[in-house]
Amino acid sequence: MYANESKGEKWPSMLKKHAGTCLHASPLVNQNHLWPNSPALYPEYWSDVNIAKCPSDPQDDEFDYYYHADPLEPCRFWDISYQYLGWALKPEHYLAPGVPVDKYPADIGDLNSFLIAAIIGPPYVLGNGSPPGASWPQDDPRWAGLHEDDMHLDDGQTIYRLREGIERFLITDINNPAASARAQSDIVVMWDVSVWPQDPIGGTPSFNHIPGGANVLYMDGHVRFIRYQDEWPICSTWVFLMDQLAGVVSP
Repeated sequence: MYANESKGEKWPSMLKKHAGTCLHASPLVNQNHLWPNSPALYPEYWSDVNIAKCPSDPQDDEFDYYYHADPLEPCRFWDISYQYLGWALKPEHYLAPGVPVDKYPADIGDLNSFLIAAIIGPPYVLGNGSPPGASWPQDDPRWAGLHEDDMHLDDGQTIYRLREGIERFLITDINNPAASARAQSDIVVMWDVSVWPQDPIGGTPSFNHIPGGANVLYMDGHVRFIRYQDEWPICSTWVFLMDQLAGVVSP
């Protein structure tokens, strides 16, 4: 997921959240898909579209529809096997105080009401001020803000966009020289689509990997397999949040 280091680029435009589609003159503000900026990603950094599919993901037909179209169109790429959020999110950002990440079943009162309000109503932070279903011209200057802005919640919390050096904003002990490296190793970047969407019939989480878990990529470049309920984002409260938002932020 790293760019060409010779260019001095560690987190290039490809790692801005893909929030629209360039298939049409006035693309929708897609607030639901959790995926990087594909036109910047392919083909310069990803030469093979099959990299975007987990070998354990059974959704072959859906993957082919979006990733093997003729002609191939990077704007069709989205989170079939893997998800990318685009912010340095922590559990305290989306959960109410004191709620453990593995609470099951979770309910709406377990979520941070300030984050939910900012997402599903004005200021519509996932749409840079526009509600679900809005469309902007491709040259609209608001796209830049939608891809780059931090989230500022009314409870005083700031959720920072992933970018070069962002780990410095998360360090609590500025006198510790190892704090920056540890901060990078804790920032989640991308993970298997493993616990969302929930199975609409059985109401149980679905996984690429059995018996239940996901590979998670961190900002320092290491990948770790996390079993379901061990920690965020492979946990029941995150499943619940994604399930709630799926129906209200889709364009």
